Amino acid sequence: MTDFSEDEFLKKKTCSFTGHRPERLKFPEGEVIDWLALQIRSAVSCGFTRFINGTQRGVDIWAAEEIIRLKKEGACVKLISAIPFEGVENGKCWDGAWRVRFRRVVNESDEVYVVGDSPGRAAFFARDDWMVDRSSRLIAVYNGGGGGTRHTVKYAEDKGVRVIEFRPAVPAGAVCRGRVKIWLDDNRPAPEGYLHCHSVNEAKAVIRSCERKGIKIDVIDCDHDLGEYAADGGDGIRLIDWLEAGRRFYRVEIHTMNPVGRANMQRIIDRYPEWCLKSL
Repeated sequence: MTDFSEDEFLKKKTCSFTGHRPERLKFPEGEVIDWLALQIRSAVSCGFTRFINGTQRGVDIWAAEEIIRLKKEGACVKLISAIPFEGVENGKCWDGAWRVRFRRVVNESDEVYVVGDSPGRAAFFARDDWMVDRSSRLIAVYNGGGGGTRHTVKYAEDKGVRVIEFRPAVPAGAVCRGRVKIWLDDNRPAPEGYLHCHSVNEAKAVIRSCERKGIKIDVIDCDHDLGEYAADGGDGIRLIDWLEAGRRFYRVEIHTMNPVGRANMQRIIDRYPEWCLKSL
């Protein structure tokens, strides 16, 4: 298959991933997967259509599986697999379940490239450089320290490729006594004590993370018109729709200046007595 290394147009549409193996992560697996899903959907909303994964256990395969989900939903995206060398999945750290997931990712990829000629550390670094050279964005889950992930992040920075590094959906400073308040707005600053989310998808990631960690959500204060951030999940009413679909009846307040948007959001809330009582 013809490589696309010289095609600058494709490079602008291409995003790649780097990250640690599961045993080296310092973050909860579920939180990393939710964050990857958020960043991938954000990249799609920014016009990215091609996604390269390095076919390793952990971050690479989790990201690839999210692309496969998007494809099944009808998104016009392509999954590209960069394999460091033939038989990489037969390494001693690979169990049967990971091998099955590896084969599924490769089989469902639109393009597959084997970068190295022989096993070894050099093949992994060559694979990392190969991905960055063909991308304009790198999504990274990086703990700090040495290894291939640090090499890939540094190489991307040296090449001028934009790097988006993982951060927890709910920073520790946003939680007070196991509770959090969420502010959804594209530009107005959050009141003191609130966690600021700029997009609907970011707010969803925060809510899922709170639910997983047992953090109580005191209030979700929503704007309607989210400007350029509407590309990442829609306007604020889409969050109300999502809360309704999941029967997540958190207390909701609305601070939008759009009277039609406010009325439409309030109409959804008014359908449910348990929601109305919490939103008083």
